[in-house]
Amino acid sequence: MITEDKVTELFCMADDFCKFFDRMVAKYTFKSTAMRSYHRNYTMSKAEIMLIIIYCCPGKCCF
Repeated sequence: MITEDKVTELFCMADDFCKFFDRMVAKYTFKSTAMRSYHRNYTMSKAEIMLIIIYCCPGKCCF
């Protein structure tokens, strides 16, 4: 059984990873010259999605 503390710990680890990954992607990719900018305020963060996958599929490969 996964406790609430473990879920919080997993979320923090996934969130830290996603923040680091986003910084590296922004640093090492080309910037788009397109004028469009999309505002996605009401979507789940990558860390939230990762946490759901980890919680719902322990020991299973989802691919």
